[in-house]
Amino acid sequence: MKWNNKFNYPKSSRSIENGMRKYLFDDEKLPSVTSILQATKSEEDKAALENWKQRVGHKEANKIKNEASSRGTSMHSYIEDFLRGRINESFFESNEQYKIMAKQIIEKGLKGKLEEIYGMEETLYYPNKYAGTADLIAQYNGKICIIDFKQSNKPKKVDFIQDYLLQLGAYTLAHDVVHGTKMNAGIVLLCTKDILFQEFKIEGAELAMYQNLFLGRLKKFNEIKNHDPDIIIFLPCGFDIKKTEKEDIVIFSGRNVDEKQPWLFKELSDRLSNKAEFINTLEHNFPKEEYYDLLRRAKVVVSYALQENFGYAIQEATYLGCIPVL
Repeated sequence: MKWNNKFNYPKSSRSIENGMRKYLFDDEKLPSVTSILQATKSEEDKAALENWKQRVGHKEANKIKNEASSRGTSMHSYIEDFLRGRINESFFESNEQYKIMAKQIIEKGLKGKLEEIYGMEETLYYPNKYAGTADLIAQYNGKICIIDFKQSNKPKKVDFIQDYLLQLGAYTLAHDVVHGTKMNAGIVLLCTKDILFQEFKIEGAELAMYQNLFLGRLKKFNEIKNHDPDIIIFLPCGFDIKKTEKEDIVIFSGRNVDEKQPWLFKELSDRLSNKAEFINTLEHNFPKEEYYDLLRRAKVVVSYALQENFGYAIQEATYLGCIPVL
């Protein structure tokens, strides 16, 4: 396994605007692949998610989501450190769950299969259309492909991971367009919290099908945005602020760039973590509806921006009942 910098991947920054993640390339802003998929979910999928929240309760649902997000982030970091040769636990082995899950993916999904690594956590984009971040771009069992690492609370069937496969379709297509490649496959390497490893692969005609299916979702996304811009630009209706019980939640929704000074929010969180829950929204991939639900439940929104202190993100949070601290 060796690293090969044959592709020049672009640098970008990310922001959340109106509950939607966007990638910034100089003056151009592109919607993220995950935001496109969230905005175009079927009514059945939306209803199933809402039914689950109602069944377990919004607070518990948020807790489950945050725990899964934190576990997934740590698992990704461990895998990246391993592939970059930064891990040596021979004397200090630990049994943290995310490490055990990461090791399952490494042992069963990566070892002996990776020949070349072209990039990790790289930004991919289709000019003027969309952008996203790929976990791993590599030569895998003789084929150039994109690999995503996923964690789950329970085993998955293919029918339940369609968005994962559409994501791979979007990323492989973007890579082909910008870098002149012909991607052979997209792979999901997944481990459950009960340490069950699963591998899902799309290649050939099936990969092309998912690329085209994603383009269909992109078309639907643009039609929604152009037909009813309120869906994208303004807050959704149906939020009854008066009937929402506020929780001890403090949020930071600025971009993770120097001008927004996110490290100050981290310092605040470290000092007062026993007083409230502190959430940097850019560290989570909240769907639009969940993002607004979080704003509705939070008590305080914080901005350390050096300029534009009362931008869209603060206005949204204030409208939904948060106290702004600028």
